Amino acid sequence: MKTKLCFADWVGRYRLVVTGELLEFIEREFVAVALPAERNQARQTALTEAAVAEIEILPDRTFVSRAGGHEFYRSWLGPGALAQEHCEFEKAPGQRVRLEWLEPGVVVAHQPGRPATLFRRST
Repeated sequence: MKTKLCFADWVGRYRLVVTGELLEFIEREFVAVALPAERNQARQTALTEAAVAEIEILPDRTFVSRAGGHEFYRSWLGPGALAQEHCEFEKAPGQRVRLEWLEPGVVVAHQPGRPATLFRRST
């Protein structure tokens, strides 16, 4: 049986969970393409960013993606968004994101060309 959700269930901050699949993506997309002498630094930079990455869903329907003090994007989630177990929006023109509710406090973000990204509620 599906859970009946309302927008307020989604509101909060969610920290990135670094999974094996995400580590493989980092190695393939950031480390392997760096010059050999720069690979360790590329890996460390990506892992440092991942350690502070989060998404936030605000009560005014704003969706924010950031790492530390750097905001990557901000989108508005329209009426009816997140009133079910998933929603889709554009983070930028032509760049779709699908958020899926896995269980209370855990969401996954799906984006074409990227691994499914797990986030766990932090506030």
